[in-house]
Amino acid sequence: MILTLIGFYDSKMPIYLLSIILMSYVGLIDDLLGDRSVTGLKGHIKSLLHLKLTTGGLKAITGLIVSLYISINLSNRIIDILVNTIVISLFTNFLNLLDLRPGRACKAFLFFSILFLIAGSGGPQLLMIVLGSVMAFLPLDLKGKIMLGDTGSNILGLTLGISSVLLFNFNVRLIIMIFLILVHFVTEKYSLTKIIEGNRFLNFLDMIGRGRD
Repeated sequence: MILTLIGFYDSKMPIYLLSIILMSYVGLIDDLLGDRSVTGLKGHIKSLLHLKLTTGGLKAITGLIVSLYISINLSNRIIDILVNTIVISLFTNFLNLLDLRPGRACKAFLFFSILFLIAGSGGPQLLMIVLGSVMAFLPLDLKGKIMLGDTGSNILGLTLGISSVLLFNFNVRLIIMIFLILVHFVTEKYSLTKIIEGNRFLNFLDMIGRGRD
């Protein structure tokens, strides 16, 4: 609304807003009603194959549909639609995987946002808007007074996914896609928290502003 008032109009903004609302809504359902007996993307897919819809499965299906919807509206070629859909959906889930400790997902969002703003080219308005919100949110998140949950982490991941599509060419998006696929393969076998805690540098970054548990 503010951007429109100052004369900037992005015809795609309603698409972003609708997508963010949908993903935050299914995240809220998972936060409030989620069954933690089924974990991981692989676990939810197995449940779906057995015709059992978990809240995580609902989130995965919605994420895929939303990612495809965004990609169709932003892409011209079939290969672009495919790559962009994978990048957006996996980025959304990646931030969800990180949100297991105070401030972790927000720090990752800040890191990728700064990297995207430095290396990317194009309109970063959506990324800048969410980045401002995260900077205001982070101090309370680090202290454990409030938390993102799936509701918030879905928004951050979706924003990074959309920003990847808007700011980078096909080759860079291909690299991002491969990185996200590898991350998801690793996290299906190993605990991301244990990986971070077992690496001195990653653990140092993870603990900044948080102190010891």
